[in-house]
Amino acid sequence: MIAFTLISILIFVFLIYLLTTLFAKAKRSIFPWKKVYYFLAGYIALLCIVHVAYALIPEERFTEIETVVEKDPLKKYDELYETVRAGKGEEADASLVEKRWEKQYPFKALYIKNDREDLDWHFSIVIERKKTNDGKIEGVLYKNAAEVKLSGFTTMIPLRPPQLKWDEDQFIIRPQKLRVHYAFFDMDDVTKQFMGRKNEQNDDNGSFEGSAFPYHLIYLRIPKDVSVINESNMNVELIGD
Repeated sequence: MIAFTLISILIFVFLIYLLTTLFAKAKRSIFPWKKVYYFLAGYIALLCIVHVAYALIPEERFTEIETVVEKDPLKKYDELYETVRAGKGEEADASLVEKRWEKQYPFKALYIKNDREDLDWHFSIVIERKKTNDGKIEGVLYKNAAEVKLSGFTTMIPLRPPQLKWDEDQFIIRPQKLRVHYAFFDMDDVTKQFMGRKNEQNDDNGSFEGSAFPYHLIYLRIPKDVSVINESNMNVELIGD
């Protein structure tokens, strides 16, 4: 912001100098320099006020989003999914793990349910059968992000993890909505007057171009003889049969 403020001041001073020089030569008269000085001082003071006000904006209300420089920002999620599908969950990127758990499970069947059937969402559950009946279910919930495209730049926004609930032999998953509010400038305020740039933001009825991909992933390891019954609209894949 300071750099843009200085650039704006230099541009303004140059324009004033150019115009006053041409005007003085054309009129061959003494130019009212005091008025110019007052005007210039007021303009500089205004820029300083804008700079201070910008710095005082609460950081918790606004988040700076950096442009994604990766050629394929979703590659790591592809690799995660393929690693888990291959039954090598222990080799997956540990930074993508949201949480792990282990649960005693005396039941003969596992029912998978989604209590928000009204939501069109993407989720994958990979279930691996153990070679023994040890009476335990082990699980891993992996992190997820949505690829969002806004006015020429792309970023990855972390999604909120779903709520997981056990009700005896039922594994219930409740997805969490993600609402994105954004406001940004392609250039700072102080340069818009010269460059003609405009700010962009969404309103309550606004939307953004983006996608949430099926990389919100749960990996379960279940006892050998436990059957799986999918009563949800989610993608459930059994491996190790």
